[in-house]
Amino acid sequence: MRFEYSLDGSVEELKALRSSVEIWAATIPHLADELLIVVSELAANAITHGQAPAQVAIRGSGQSVRLSVRQYLRTPTTFPWMSRENHGRQGLRLVDRLSTSWGWGSTASTLMVWAELQ
Repeated sequence: MRFEYSLDGSVEELKALRSSVEIWAATIPHLADELLIVVSELAANAITHGQAPAQVAIRGSGQSVRLSVRQYLRTPTTFPWMSRENHGRQGLRLVDRLSTSWGWGSTASTLMVWAELQ
């Protein structure tokens, strides 16, 4: 199963993403609530702290899901807000608690944050 969504950076688009993920996640009810929270937090971070557009992708096998939020960067930057030691970010704390694993990576032109749930 696969889900893809493009965010333009608006709050309305974030609401539409949540609604679409909620419908898609009905096929994996044992992970639906956690998935909705995690994808909402990562997408909200992308809109709040990043640069639009952002691409959301979710792959599921029935037993687990992997989601990612990817953005293209106009300028190289650092991401201190992504540190696991940065305790000011409540959304990432939720992602950490609800995900089996999560992380992030960047290149000169992209940032991708991912999470896995089982």
